[in-house]
Parts: sequence; structure tokens; C-alpha cells
Amino acid sequence: MIASHVVCRRLIGRRTPLELLKTHWRESRAGRGSTVLVAGDAGLGKSRLVREFCESTVADRSVIAVGECLEYARGPFAPFVTVLRALIALRPDALRDALAVRRILTPLFPEFAAPDIAPLEVNRRQQFDAYVEALQLLVGQAGAIVVIEDVHWADEGTLGLLQHLVGAVPEFPLLLVVTHRSDELGRNHRLVPVVAKIARKTAVAETRIERLDDGEMDELLGEIAKDHAGLTRDALQRTRQLADGNPLFAE
Repeated sequence: MIASHVVCRRLIGRRTPLELLKTHWRESRAGRGSTVLVAGDAGLGKSRLVREFCESTVADRSVIAVGECLEYARGPFAPFVTVLRALIALRPDALRDALAVRRILTPLFPEFAAPDIAPLEVNRRQQFDAYVEALQLLVGQAGAIVVIEDVHWADEGTLGLLQHLVGAVPEFPLLLVVTHRSDELGRNHRLVPVVAKIARKTAVAETRIERLDDGEMDELLGEIAKDHAGLTRDALQRTRQLADGNPLFAE
């Protein structure tokens, strides 16, 4: 018999980081873009926090674009390519007249290629500027949330573009949310100096997801027990001890 996966339907704790994200979203809607770095060990709920924030705060889901860094498939600028494609699908005409931007970005977006017109050969800075301009055109005045997940698995190009974008974000109504595992960052990990540089930039906030405290763990297990009546008190207590404040391990 295969046991069903146990999930707590409600986000437990995380009030402070959730309020931080909400505050920065309100500021971005007023034209003051910013970046929020969300760190925490594996299983503590970084993605769950961001998902809860988006679902509970943002009425228009079309203004949210998510790009993931994948451990098993690391491609150049992969999460940012995913984000731009998602926004283009929603506003297909936004880049129609941005011919230079389209030519510069053609190596990343083959669909931008035009007959008999070669891509522009540019340096990395020009490529980054073109991406930011494309994002600004797609976001417009309405504002948007861009989430880049798991940047501890990002390639060098993605980390470079991330730094460049963070510097430009205050210029338009964008909330950029970046998640990473803090337990993956050894002293020599390439993300360590990148996070340090980003944290010094304008309009950047950091939040760290910690283990649930005893009261929050009791609340989590109480919520789980409501949906799984077959769980005994002993099983719940054992889960509490083994999980050690990690909600994913508890589930």
C-alpha cells in the first residue's frame, strides 16, 4: 500500500516575510520597484511562502512570471528566458516595434529572428541592457512580479543578468523575488559574492526563512491532523521530533 502525501493546507507562521513581500509589492505598484531575497534551508518553505504571497495578495495572476534554476538542466539565462516568454505570451505586441532589442536577443530567443536580418553582435552589457528594456516594455505601467527560484543552481550568465536587473528594478514597477538555499552555500560557492553585491544595491531587502518554533509546529501538525484522522497522537509526536521545525520534513 502506498501512503498518500500529507500536506498542510494552510501556511503556518512566516508572518514577517509575508508582510515584507506585501509591502514591497505595494511600493512597486506605486512605481518604486524593488528586489526581495528569500533565503532558507531546504524544506523550510521558501517556494510555499512566495506561492502563498502571490495567491493571497495579487488579484491579477497575469502579472506574475516565474523562472526556475534547475540543478539537472542548467542553461544560459534559463530562468530569465522563461520569464520573458511568459510575459510575451500575455502581451505579444509589446516588443513589436523594439527592433534593436529583438535583434540583440535573437540568440536567446530564436523566435525574434527576422528574414534576411542578422542578429546584432554585441557585448554582454548591451545584451543585459536589451533584456532589461524588453522587460520594461512588457511590464509597462501596470507592474509585475518576477520570481527567480533556486539561484544557488544558476549558471554564471544568469547570475550576471540578475545583478544587472537588480540595479535597474527601481526604475520601473517591478517586484523581483529571488529564492535560494542557504544550506547550499559553502564559503566558495559562486552565489556568495553575488548575494553580497546585490544586498548593497538600492531597493533590496533580505529575509531568511527559519525553522518553525514549537508553537508553530503544534499548529502545523494540528492542521494536518484535521485532514488525516487516522494519524495517531504518537505518530504526530514522533513526526514533530523528527522534523525538527522543518515543515517539509513533517509533511
